[in-house]
Amino acid sequence: MTPEEYKWRIELVRNRYEQYQLTFIQAEQIYQYEEEVNHPSPKYYYSPWEEWDHQYIRFKEILNGQQFDIFESNWRERVQSYEAAIVKEDEDMIPQLQMMDALLNYHRHIFIPAIIADPQISVLPFRNNKHKVAFLANEYRSFLKDLNAMRTVEHFRFSRRFQPNKLKLVQLQYQLDAVIPNMVSFSSFMDAPSKIIADHVASSTQYLLEEAEQKLDKIYANLAAFHHETQQKYQQPTQGGFSVTLQVDTLSEKRNRILETAILSELHRSQI
Repeated sequence: MTPEEYKWRIELVRNRYEQYQLTFIQAEQIYQYEEEVNHPSPKYYYSPWEEWDHQYIRFKEILNGQQFDIFESNWRERVQSYEAAIVKEDEDMIPQLQMMDALLNYHRHIFIPAIIADPQISVLPFRNNKHKVAFLANEYRSFLKDLNAMRTVEHFRFSRRFQPNKLKLVQLQYQLDAVIPNMVSFSSFMDAPSKIIADHVASSTQYLLEEAEQKLDKIYANLAAFHHETQQKYQQPTQGGFSVTLQVDTLSEKRNRILETAILSELHRSQI
């Protein structure tokens, strides 16, 4: 960047914040701050309040008392406007809560009992791998605790106390993931030894589970139909990444269904 280009950029800052009548040095400091926040780390990022707090502190350091009074008034107005918007957004989440509650009840009282009640699905295919399945179920418990902690921390970072309904959705998602394994997320979490064990269980069980494939397909078809019906009733898209896969054509889809069946069978026998 040439000196002329640099001066031009600083003048742009002065023009953008003309209500403060910035000196060149003040505009330079704001430019440096904006360069910092506009090129964040790919790993770390602000919540809205963290970004506003950072801005508040930096501008208080840069501006004089009179300038900062103007800034603070505008700053508080922006924060309050955002807070009002997310409160309204939270009020609109009631149908999502009702939908998630209905899905959770279906899983607990219809989907899971249908699988557990049939030993051809829940027991016989995994009898030669019961210790490996127990290991995977225990790993899933640990994963689920971490996942729930992450979601809860993220909720309070981004919603604070303004979105209690959204917090209830986080809690319902945890309960749903405790009922039926979230295999997509869990598979990405697994370490190398766990993946080896999971692959062994899936590959050595596949031909045994095929004997019950029609029964399992019917259970999942009923789940998918209920899920679609519930979405239509509450006019809501799928929440929390939950979905029902009917066609298990790819190897990864077949693997996930086998592992999902194995782990949920173990979890509900031992009561997660």
